[in-house]
Amino acid sequence: MKKYLKMLSLVVICAFVFILGNKSLAQELNDKESSFLKEGEQVQEINNENEKTDIVKKANSLLLFLNIKNDGKSEKVFKVINTNSISGYKDYYKMIYNGNSYISFTENGDLVEADTFFYKVPKSDFTIRNRTVGNESSIDMFKAVMKDKGYVLTDLDENYGEGNKFYAFDKVIKGNITNKYDSYSVVYDPDKENIVSLTKVHNPVEYKKPSITLNEAKNIALKYSKEESTNIENSILGVYKDDNDIVKLGYVIKFKNGKQVVINPEDSKVVKEDVVKGYKGKAFAYDGFSHYRESLNMANNGLRRLGYSMLPEYVLTGNISSPIEGAITTSGFRALYVDSHGSPDRISTNGYYLDRDYLRRNYPNLKLRFVFLDACSTGENSGWASTFKINSNWGAFIGWSDSVYESDAYEFGKVFWREANGRRPILKAVDEAYRQTRPNVRPKFYGNSTFYGTSD
Repeated sequence: MKKYLKMLSLVVICAFVFILGNKSLAQELNDKESSFLKEGEQVQEINNENEKTDIVKKANSLLLFLNIKNDGKSEKVFKVINTNSISGYKDYYKMIYNGNSYISFTENGDLVEADTFFYKVPKSDFTIRNRTVGNESSIDMFKAVMKDKGYVLTDLDENYGEGNKFYAFDKVIKGNITNKYDSYSVVYDPDKENIVSLTKVHNPVEYKKPSITLNEAKNIALKYSKEESTNIENSILGVYKDDNDIVKLGYVIKFKNGKQVVINPEDSKVVKEDVVKGYKGKAFAYDGFSHYRESLNMANNGLRRLGYSMLPEYVLTGNISSPIEGAITTSGFRALYVDSHGSPDRISTNGYYLDRDYLRRNYPNLKLRFVFLDACSTGENSGWASTFKINSNWGAFIGWSDSVYESDAYEFGKVFWREANGRRPILKAVDEAYRQTRPNVRPKFYGNSTFYGTSD
C-alpha cells in the first residue's frame, strides 16, 4: 500500500511540475508563437543543449526534404503530448523556427505537421540528389515517398492562392478504394520549390469483402430515398464516418439533387443520409475597384479553405441588392464576402445600394457564421454584425472602422486570407493582418473571439 501511495505521489508531483512548466511556457511565448500550439497539445520546452541539438538536427533534415531554409536564429523546441492528435501520434516534437513557422515530427523522424503560414520562405541552401536521375523538386520527392507508403494523389488545386498549389494524398485501401481520413495534405510553392504546409490525418480502416454488390446497394438507396435511378450521379464503395467518428467502409450513393445515402456493405442497412454541405458561401466584388478580381479570388479561395461550399463568385456591375438577397436566402447559406463602397447603414456600388435596415426588416431570421463587408465604415459600430445575428457567442463579422483606401484594404486582405486558415481564431487573423499591413484605418471585429471561421 505504501509503495502504491509513493507511486501515486510521484505521478501527482510530475503532473504538477508539467503543468507549472506549461504555465511558465505560455508566459514566454509571444502571441504568434502561442498560435502555433494546437488545442489538446501539452508542451514542455526542451532546454537541455545536447537533447535540443539532436532534435534540431532531425528537424533540419526534414526541412531539407521540404526544401525550406532555417536561419537557425530563433529555434524553440518542445516535447508534445496530444492524446487527441489527428495524426495518430500521441507524442512528438515541435520546433518553432524563423519566427513564423513550425514543424512537428516523431522521434523516428516521421512528419506530423509543418506550416509556414503561406509566407514566401527561402528554399534550402542545400540540394538533395535523387537516387537515379539527378536533382528533383521537393514535391516530386514527396510524391515518391507517398507512393512508397501506399498513398495516391486524389486532389490537386493549382490555384490555391498566393501562387501556391494544394495536393492531397489518400491511403489506398484496396484497388481504387481510398481513405480520405487517412491522408497527407500539402501546400507547395512552385516559385520557391518548397512545401510550405503539411498536415497528416490518420484514421485507418481495414478492407472487408462486401456481402452485397454495388447494384444491390443502389437499389436499397433508391427505395430508401424514393429517388429515380436517373438521378444517381455517382456510386462507389468508399468510406464514411459514423456517429462515433469511426471510419468505416460503405457504399456511397450520391444523387444529382445533393442527397447522399450510405449503405453498410455487410448488413445492407442505411447507415447515413446526408445532403450537399448545408453551409454555403459566396463572394461579391464591385468592378469599380482596381483589385476587385484579386479580392474576389482571395475571398472565394479563403472561404473554401474554411470549409464552405462556395456558390459561383459574382462581379457587381450594377444592382447590388438582388444578387446578395438571392445568396443569403439560399438554403444553408452562412458565409458572405462583399467588396464594395459602404457606410454604417448601407453597402453600395455606383448608384445602387443595399440598406441594413431593409435586411433587418425583411430577413429577421437571417443568421450567418462569417461576414466580411470589405467596405468603408461597415465596422464603425455593431449594426451590421447584429443584422446578421453575429454576437460575442456566435460567428465572426469583419468591417472597417472608417473610410479605408482601396489599396490598403487589398493589402490587408492578402494577409488576412492567408492567416484565416481554419487553424486559429478569426480575431487573431484580423490582428495579424493589421499588424503586418497597417492600413489607414483599423479593421473591426465583432463576434466570438475564439471562432475559427470554419463551416463546421
